[in-house]
Amino acid sequence: MTANTNGILFDNIDALLDASMDDLDDLPPMGVPPSGHYNLTVSFDIKTIGEENKEVIAAEYLVDAVNELKDPDEASEVLPKQQFTEFFHITKKDGAPNPFGIGKLKQRLAPYVDRVGTKNIRELIAGVKEFQIAATVKRSVNRKNEDQFNVDIKDVVIL
Repeated sequence: MTANTNGILFDNIDALLDASMDDLDDLPPMGVPPSGHYNLTVSFDIKTIGEENKEVIAAEYLVDAVNELKDPDEASEVLPKQQFTEFFHITKKDGAPNPFGIGKLKQRLAPYVDRVGTKNIRELIAGVKEFQIAATVKRSVNRKNEDQFNVDIKDVVIL
């Protein structure tokens, strides 16, 4: 059984069909938020993506609060509960190791070493689940696909 924010249970098709559009929650916002400082919830995981079922490491973020935006005119591009994901590809398309992706992964995992109590990558990924952090987010346009944004997370403080 799942309830929406209005408290209505949609545990069967009839409950949903009898509901009003106002009873249904909107989709949570998605996408990399504008550059600025945020409170975020982060979890790391191993995901399989794409048609080739490539294994990657993913950092999944949820915006808890917007502390400051670099450009206040971009305020409409972020909302609390907005979700975005950063993928770390450990191999290139040709199967060769990806030193840049591995280096970024090391950079992202470094703030959690003391809290999780290990330097082992597998244990860090398993241990970083729903950590509340404050961090600086830098958003930039992806050079290969101008409809997508890249993200860089810095100045991480575990709350």
